[in-house]
Amino acid sequence: MIELLRNELKRFATQNVFQIGFVVSVDKPKALCKVKLLENEAVVLENVRLQAIDNEQDNGILFFPKIESSVIVAKLDYVDSYFVAMLSEVEEVSWKLDGVERLKITENEIVFNEGNKGAMVEIGKLKSRLNAIEQAFNELLNHYKTHNHAHPQGPTTGFLVSSTQANIAITNIADLENPNIKQ
Repeated sequence: MIELLRNELKRFATQNVFQIGFVVSVDKPKALCKVKLLENEAVVLENVRLQAIDNEQDNGILFFPKIESSVIVAKLDYVDSYFVAMLSEVEEVSWKLDGVERLKITENEIVFNEGNKGAMVEIGKLKSRLNAIEQAFNELLNHYKTHNHAHPQGPTTGFLVSSTQANIAITNIADLENPNIKQ
């Protein structure tokens, strides 16, 4: 058993299992890239996987490297191809579940569930806007409750019962936020 381990370690050490290179291009739909080797720039590895396992279900997290960034690629013995083991710069991160992109992160944006529900609310601005509307409504309601029409024969609201409508409570951030998701 020890001899078998020794032989495997020797075989592993003598193979070019890891290579350092630079990303030439990225094919996002296929989750592949081309890598020019640092050791020999004449060699360009085609169809380098961005995931070690060929994922036919289209699930998992993918890190898309920036063009011209450095990467370490590892050789897959069983299929005689390479995958990106480490990368120096990330252009995009994508998390897919059941073939649907649940999270996409780029330099300029973060998109949840393909962005179908629109942009995320900035809670401070929403609170300010709601508070302004609530204050305007409460002022209107107070004016309504105390309003009395002047008429030469006397007030016209004498037989009316005053409104029991309570003022609207001012919105607080705790009324709106989900503390489990932060931005």
